[in-house]
Amino acid sequence: MRPSTSLPSWGLLALLAVLGAVACGGGGGGGGNPTPPPPPMVPTAGITYTASNAPAQEAITLVQAAVGTTQITLELRAVNVEDLYGISFDLSYPASLLRLDANSEEDWLSAGGTVATSYLTNDSSGTLIVGLSRLGNVSGRTGSGSLLTLQFTAIGTGNGTFTFSNNEFFDRDGVPVSGISWAGGSAMVQL
Repeated sequence: MRPSTSLPSWGLLALLAVLGAVACGGGGGGGGNPTPPPPPMVPTAGITYTASNAPAQEAITLVQAAVGTTQITLELRAVNVEDLYGISFDLSYPASLLRLDANSEEDWLSAGGTVATSYLTNDSSGTLIVGLSRLGNVSGRTGSGSLLTLQFTAIGTGNGTFTFSNNEFFDRDGVPVSGISWAGGSAMVQL
C-alpha cells in the first residue's frame, strides 16, 4: 500500500492559521488586568522668569540671577552704556504673585566713586520707585554691569509682568540721555 499523499482538508488549514496567529502575540500575556492609564500631569511648583529682548546697545534690563521653588532673584543690569552717572525709574511687578523681600545695590555703578540710592516701595500696587546716582566730581560709567538686585517670594499662582515707567538716564553733567532701551520681563508662578 502506498502512503497517502493527499493534502489536509481546508478546515484543518484554517484552524492551524488561527492557532498560529494567537501563538504569535495575539493573546496579550495571559489574562491579567489591563494596565491602568498614567496619572494626570500635575504642574511642578516654581517660578519661571522670561526676560524681554533687549537691544545689544545701551539698555537697562532686568534679568534672572537665581531661582528656586518659591523665591527668585532678579538683577538690574546696564548693558553697553556710555557715561552713566544716574538713573531713576518706577518698576511695576505682579504684587498678587510676588512679594518684594529684599533689594541691594550692586557695586558696578559705585566703582571709583560713591552712589546714593533711594528706594520707595508701594506693596499694594506692586511699584518700586528707584533712584541710583554716582556722587561727586567723577565721570559716568561706561560698559556693562549689575546695578541692583531684587529678591521676591512667591505668594500666588499665575502670570505677571515687570514693566518700567518714568525712566531717566543721566550723564555726568546731569543731562538726560535719550535712546536708552528699558527691558523688563514676565513671570509664571505655580504654587
